[in-house]
Amino acid sequence: MKFKMESLVLVFALTISIFSGCGKKAPDEIEMSIDEFVEIWQGVGEKVDEGLEYVPEDEVSEKRRELIIENLDGTGLKVGQQITLSGKIRPLGLYDDVYVFSVAKSDYDIYAEDNAWNQILCETNNMKTVLIPEMDNIRVTGTFLGNPEQITISDCAIDAPNLDQLEYEPNISYATSDDSVIMGEVELILKEEDEFELFAEIIWESDLVSYTPGATYIVITDGSNECLCEIYSESFGEIKVGDKIAVSGFYYDTERTVSGMNGYYIFD
Repeated sequence: MKFKMESLVLVFALTISIFSGCGKKAPDEIEMSIDEFVEIWQGVGEKVDEGLEYVPEDEVSEKRRELIIENLDGTGLKVGQQITLSGKIRPLGLYDDVYVFSVAKSDYDIYAEDNAWNQILCETNNMKTVLIPEMDNIRVTGTFLGNPEQITISDCAIDAPNLDQLEYEPNISYATSDDSVIMGEVELILKEEDEFELFAEIIWESDLVSYTPGATYIVITDGSNECLCEIYSESFGEIKVGDKIAVSGFYYDTERTVSGMNGYYIFD
């Protein structure tokens, strides 16, 4: 009889354990690698994509966020959670006065069909983040789905690398096309089409950059060589001749030209 009673107690304890595990809430703070995050994120994404199959195009954005929140149960993630995430950085640019980048896996493929669920967008007010080269290691801490209008980690602090240690280092003379951040001193600013066309005809021949209305073109130098940079918007701050600047974008070393600008940072 004693054995039977102990068995019943054991079964009861196991039952309580199972049910309490099922109802376990996501923690207020969590830390993980992007690999761990993507494993969860892709599972959520599959359910979200299924739920969006017949949603009208103009309702997709709002419905996507709604479906994501609905499918977070049991994942360990929740809205408003403080999350620390480690991975690779992919710079994107300035949107609504915040700098946006994504944290991605090391094998991230820009041409993959499931890119939306292979990374997570992050927002930060620290414009010095521009100095981190594309696909360098990064660790951030922010609020998961904290921006009610976006699917992002918002209010991100950059834990690593230490942005205070990233200083002005002009690199035009030795930079290669593998580099995504080019630094130099602003030597010339071209805003008008006739200025740009004259400059391009007489001084700088490049098939990579042509005049775009509204864009600003700057020539930066490291004292030995020059680089032509296409700046779509001066929303990161007014650029002046003599400024020491870092420009993030696609650098073509054979023509010393930066296009596809993600952002820039002006040093004090």
